[in-house]
Amino acid sequence: MKPEIYTHHHARIVYDADRITEVHDALLCPQYWQQQQAVFGQARGRGNTVFVATPFGRAALREYRRGGWPARVSRDRYLFLGFQRSRPFREFHLLARLFVDGLPVPAPLAARCERHGMYYRGALMTRLLPDTTT
Repeated sequence: MKPEIYTHHHARIVYDADRITEVHDALLCPQYWQQQQAVFGQARGRGNTVFVATPFGRAALREYRRGGWPARVSRDRYLFLGFQRSRPFREFHLLARLFVDGLPVPAPLAARCERHGMYYRGALMTRLLPDTTT
């Protein structure tokens, strides 16, 4: 696990450079993978998780969505307090630590935090765990 940061305009992507060699700003966009005809499934919930076949393995891609009363104000925006303090970056680093320690969690592949003024939107991509269902 070798976390690195890719910066593009107002967005930052933290990714595992041991698995991902080519990073671009569409990496964590479900529409990109649909255009590549790489989506092979999805799971519904508060948001939508798509399962994609990538050059670096099968993965789950989830865009962050709010629930409860905050969702009435904003469906997918969170208060920006810094990239490293964003939910996608914190979840990426926590999963990386747990994965390296040998716990049965999905390996994080990449996380995006895209700033829009005082808010951000985010997404997380993890490797699929074999023989599991959601």
